[in-house]
Formats: sequence, C-alpha cells, structure tokens
Amino acid sequence: MSPRRRNAGFHFSLVSGNAPPALLPAALAHADRRPSAYEERSLCRVHCSPPSAAAVAAADHALRLNQHWGARLRQRLAQRVRQFRSLLHCSGIPVKGGLFPVQTPLIADAAAVHARLEAEGIRTVLHQARKNRPAQLSFLITAEHEPWEIEQAACSLTEIVHHLANN
Repeated sequence: MSPRRRNAGFHFSLVSGNAPPALLPAALAHADRRPSAYEERSLCRVHCSPPSAAAVAAADHALRLNQHWGARLRQRLAQRVRQFRSLLHCSGIPVKGGLFPVQTPLIADAAAVHARLEAEGIRTVLHQARKNRPAQLSFLITAEHEPWEIEQAACSLTEIVHHLANN
C-alpha cells in the first residue's frame, strides 16, 4: 500500500468522525493536497462531509493554546492528582488511576459515599466497572482545581468512609 493510500484512509476516517480528535493536526497537514485518482472515485468521498469550519477553527485554537499553556497545565494537573493520591494514601484509602485524572478510591458502599459527597457539594461519578460487580466511585480531577479543593474532597471522602466503616 502506498503512503498516499494510507493517508487517504486516515483522512476519510477523520472526515467521517471516526478518528480521535488528537489526529486532527495530521489530517489538517494534508488538507490542501490534491486527491489521488483512487480518492476521486471513492464512494466515501461522495458521501462524507469534511470537518466543519468551526471544528477546524476549534482544533487550531486548541493547538495554539496547547503550545503556549499545555506544559504548565499538564504539570499542574499532575500536581493535583499526586496531592489527591497522597492524601488518600495517608488516610489508608487505596486508590487506582496512577497519574490519570480519573481517580477511583477502592472503597465499600460507593453509592452511599457518592450520595454523602453530593450532599456536601462534592461531585463524583458513580459507575459500574463490570457487570455483576459493585458500583465504584471516581473523582475527575482537572488543572482548574485548587489545592484546597483537592484537600477538601480527600478529607470529606476520608471522614465519610471512616464513619460508614464504624457504623
């Protein structure tokens, strides 16, 4: 398969909305090249829409923001995740998620903990990892979170988990 055909398949995958948004920059790099004979005859080319001007502009804006702020935001996010994990570790609550911003404490009765956190104004995600398994609770940490918010969430979680364990 020639490189040109590989690019064509990639381009059509992106255009039809099936490619991850992170691949958009590569597709944009090929946006001005002339289509090959194969691409000209392809039914996909007839039936697929190109990315909207708004989507292209948004991707371009995101790339510029990433170039200027990306490293700082990623560093800040990693700090917040480490802070959260450290606070839970010190409280004896194991957590899975590594440095990924979705942190899942390994706790019992996640639904009750979720409800109590919600009542305190702390939003979490209640989900079921696998069929016939108990619900899990996850925190979605962002670079916008302040250190005091991370501390408040971890302290509230710790208090609730310990209270439920003793009752």
